[in-house]
Amino acid sequence: MSTAPLMKQLRLSDLSRTIEILRQDSLRYSDGNYPEEGWISHFLTDERCVALGLWVQQSLVAVLITEKLSLNGCIMWFIAVDPEHQGHGYGSILLEYFEKHAHEFGIQWVFLNATKNSLNFYKKHGYITGESAVVYEHYKDLT
Repeated sequence: MSTAPLMKQLRLSDLSRTIEILRQDSLRYSDGNYPEEGWISHFLTDERCVALGLWVQQSLVAVLITEKLSLNGCIMWFIAVDPEHQGHGYGSILLEYFEKHAHEFGIQWVFLNATKNSLNFYKKHGYITGESAVVYEHYKDLT
């Protein structure tokens, strides 16, 4: 008998597991690095951010991290499912939960950048790809 997934706000105590989930090749930056722990920790403590986790049998398996913008919107920085738990619909469950409760967080619209591999996921959930759908990443190391 399996238990239903549990959604709740991520806390600083969830940081190390959140980092583990975000350390996937598809989430690497163009310079080959992953999101830094200090940057991710701000999402878990800043009141302008909505950071949700999905737990299955008391284990955090998926995260969704957004930051509120002006005009009642937000940017979705990450939605990620632990590779060992992918293919069970957890990303969809988490995204649908966020959308259903967005008004409680003061959010009316969502902006995001996505990899080419995830376009169908967002399209399935009603997201519209902008007219200039090609995104060019730019990077310059100033050190």
